[in-house]
Amino acid sequence: MGKEILSSKILVGIGLISYPLYLWHWPILSYLRIVFGSLPPSGIRIAALIFVFIASYCTYVFIEKPLRFSENRKRVTKYLLGSMLIVFALGISFYKANINISNYEVNIDKLGSMVSDAGEGEATKLKENTQILQVNVAEEGKYHHDLTKFSSDTASVDDLLWPAIENSEEGCKQLHPYTYYCKGAVNGNPSAALFGDSQANHFYRGLAAQLGKSGTSLINLGLSGCPPILGITSHYPNQADWCKSGGNLKILNFISSEPSIKTVYLAANWNLYILGRRFGSSDQYQPNWEIRFPSRPEVDTNSEVFRIGIKETIEILRRSNKKIVFIKQIPEINYSPKDCIMSRSLSIRLTERDCIVPRGDVSDYLNAQDVIINNILRDYPEIKLLNPVDFLCDDLLCYGFYKGSPLYRDALHLSKFGSNFIGAKLIKTY
Repeated sequence: MGKEILSSKILVGIGLISYPLYLWHWPILSYLRIVFGSLPPSGIRIAALIFVFIASYCTYVFIEKPLRFSENRKRVTKYLLGSMLIVFALGISFYKANINISNYEVNIDKLGSMVSDAGEGEATKLKENTQILQVNVAEEGKYHHDLTKFSSDTASVDDLLWPAIENSEEGCKQLHPYTYYCKGAVNGNPSAALFGDSQANHFYRGLAAQLGKSGTSLINLGLSGCPPILGITSHYPNQADWCKSGGNLKILNFISSEPSIKTVYLAANWNLYILGRRFGSSDQYQPNWEIRFPSRPEVDTNSEVFRIGIKETIEILRRSNKKIVFIKQIPEINYSPKDCIMSRSLSIRLTERDCIVPRGDVSDYLNAQDVIINNILRDYPEIKLLNPVDFLCDDLLCYGFYKGSPLYRDALHLSKFGSNFIGAKLIKTY
């Protein structure tokens, strides 16, 4: 039975093209992952698989068989050696070109579209900046706009690591078991609290270090995928509710009733909860993220749930005489920082032009957050508003690296270096 199955024409055919299959599948799938920035859609993967089989069959028929069964062995040997030398020479030339020029190109096409969309005064400024950013490719090595401080050349994939200890500490979890994120002030009473989701958590490292210099002890309490709002569900439709534990109520009760806590920092992935979408193509095949009040079905939009819910949180904190600091979310990026880092001397990676995002694209995406949060906070002039976008972007571009170190560990979260960098900037402006 087994012999009959293994000797079938289909399996024998796959066996004959198995080596070309091995050679073709890896570069094709790797290239698609680079293009999409994550796992490609199933339709694209199926099409790629069909292409790999066709290419493997052609390779076997038109290259492998003629070479393997040719009677002129000397001619085949010369052909193979010559082909290897050509491929080697092309690889070295592309590698050198990537280092000397491509790594420092700016995506002028994107800047050009920004110019065409801008008003007259702004367009003049953008045109001037675009001219500064031009790369004279004919004169190798010349670059008129210094992006070297935003280069990833000296970064390591180890810089992207985010160990579990960055999320919670055992002593803190014992005191607050209803949390997912729990760090700080285990051996004493905290004088400030950071309340939110994973976006709040990635600020903790840097904020705690800076506040500690002035004697302020910070505690971080929060839930993943759940904004600091009471009584809501938070999830993609028909998926698990990230707020189902009810931990936010216990967190807010602790913060509001703890007399040692004078200041509360609120931070989260605000735009996801307000708009229901992430930046770029990160969740293009997902339905919109929803936040809802189960007890108030008449409130049926994310923006209205957010407006009502965050004001209720603010009012509870105000009644407890807490000073409130509201931190907007960081710019989300549309690439993986890991793909910008050269982990091996000849590895394929994104160039610097691919590891930046136009400021205009970021502003367009974050507009929903800015409009609603700014309108809410007009009623609370005493609340301090901090915006990390100002420290991760200039007038034209938003960056993922600074002086050779990654600011992000993934497309949505700061790295340890990024947290320290932003923490210092935020507290300096506070």
